[in-house]
Amino acid sequence: MLHTLLGEKNKELETAYAALRDNYLEIINVMRSMVDAKDIYTRGHSDRVAHYAALIAKKMGKSEEYVHRIHVAGIFHDIGKIGTADEILLKNSRLT
Repeated sequence: MLHTLLGEKNKELETAYAALRDNYLEIINVMRSMVDAKDIYTRGHSDRVAHYAALIAKKMGKSEEYVHRIHVAGIFHDIGKIGTADEILLKNSRLT
């Protein structure tokens, strides 16, 4: 009976973990979209950085978990653009 109960609880935890991971990935995609919306000039840049960073990590023989973290870091590497004023971000001349 205890074995059956543990099995049921494990299934519940796996379901909860899958839902949490789906929500986490959705938040990442929303944040990526926010960065892309802030700076149309570099739209897709974070996706490309994430893609190539993950490829490099795989070639280095890193674990899948590590590769996933590198991919997420690539997506978030320009997150500071969200808080940067458009006058600075979209300035045509040199920044001083």
